[in-house]
Amino acid sequence: MPLPEAWRGLRDDELTRVAEIPDCVFVHPSGFIGGNISKEGALQMARKSMHLAGLYKG
Repeated sequence: MPLPEAWRGLRDDELTRVAEIPDCVFVHPSGFIGGNISKEGALQMARKSMHLAGLYKG
């Protein structure tokens, strides 16, 4: 499952603002991978991506 289109190609502060998740680093333009400074931030990115796709209810 790719990361949200709205995040694709963004980096650092812009990505953190758009995703509303602290310490984002990047999302690849195709959405196949992204990064965050912390493990918890990376998990938040994964959970929010799944939630936005309707695959996660937590």
